[in-house]
Amino acid sequence: MISFNPLFSYMKTNNITMYKLIKLNIITATESTRVRCDHNFRLSFINRLCHELNCEPSDLIEFIPDKKQ
Repeated sequence: MISFNPLFSYMKTNNITMYKLIKLNIITATESTRVRCDHNFRLSFINRLCHELNCEPSDLIEFIPDKKQ
C-alpha cells in the first residue's frame, strides 16, 4: 500500500495546511480527500506536488507492505 503519511509530516514541519494547498491551487478539494484516504494517484500528481513543494517523492509517500492473510 502507498501511504501519504510522509506528506502529512512534511506539511506539519513546514506549517502547510490542506486548506493552503487548495487555496493556492496546488491540489483540488477532491485530491485532498483522496490523499487523506490513501487512494491511488497518477505520477503526474506526485510530480506536481514535488514541484510545488520543492521536495522529493519520498517526502510525500511511502510503501507499506500488505499483511499476508
